[in-house]
Amino acid sequence: MEEEEARTPPTGGSARMSELRAALLALAVLAVSSGCRSKEGKPSPSGGEPVASIPEYMSGDECLFCHRDKVGVSWQNNAHRSTVREAAAGDPALLALASSADKELVNVDLLLGGERLTRFLRKGEYGRLDLLSTAWAPSGAKGEGALVEAGERRWNSKQFSRECAGCHATGFDSSTLRFMDISIDCYACHGDVDRSHANDPKRVFLAASRSDSARILSSACAQCHARGGRSRSTKLPFPNNFIAGGDLFVDFEIDTSPGALRSASKTDRHILESIRDVSSAMPGALGCLDCHRVHPGSTRKHRRLSPGAYCESCHGKGKPGRVQWSRDVHNETCGY
Repeated sequence: MEEEEARTPPTGGSARMSELRAALLALAVLAVSSGCRSKEGKPSPSGGEPVASIPEYMSGDECLFCHRDKVGVSWQNNAHRSTVREAAAGDPALLALASSADKELVNVDLLLGGERLTRFLRKGEYGRLDLLSTAWAPSGAKGEGALVEAGERRWNSKQFSRECAGCHATGFDSSTLRFMDISIDCYACHGDVDRSHANDPKRVFLAASRSDSARILSSACAQCHARGGRSRSTKLPFPNNFIAGGDLFVDFEIDTSPGALRSASKTDRHILESIRDVSSAMPGALGCLDCHRVHPGSTRKHRRLSPGAYCESCHGKGKPGRVQWSRDVHNETCGY
């Protein structure tokens, strides 16, 4: 009975005092955690050379403490956030696996991807994620699909770190193959930010008050969306300890030759042409953010653009309209 009374929410003035205590406690925790994340000696993101190690950075949870109203709601539904997500009961991929797998292979904690392939992950030792050799390929609008087997069904403790984590995790360190957070956190696109940005928003990469070049702006997007690229220094298929706000193209090599463009699908050609133009500082080149908006997840911004030669190269003269995009598969692990 005493336990039941202890769980009863307080009312009136008691409730307000409880809320105040909770708010003060949250502020104290934030101050301590931010204070522990020392920013002294952090590498500058102004260049493009790979840094020796990933700096301590403010996590998305810390960012949302202040930005929850404007950013938090849209972020919950953003594709970047769900690139690796909790395995929810009732997910078609999980149901298909559960109906066919050995019991020891159904212990799934997370799901990776989903548009072309859904991969199954479990939490391994020392913060690693194990990747199951089996995938699930969706088809149709009602959640139908089929399991895709790759030989004997087994867990792989190294594949996610070597092939996936550079784009499906945040704070990935190429030298250790470890990462800070699963999925895409604020740091991946906004770079290394400290608490002083509250007084000077220009310290935050991608802030509206900044005026970075199209090359630098597109570097943040191209670190994952320039599929088929490779780090010159590590030979891995993703950048080597790149920090948003820097110049990706110093170390990350992407083939934008005429031959690569001719053989690419519509979507890939669109990306490669944009990278070619911004990386060579072509006058009038449009970067990713000239047309795309990230947080709202909408196409409203580029719908407002006046049709020009760049748009008409894909959409047809005078009629931007909708285009059925096609994509090449550069990574068989996730189908992207």
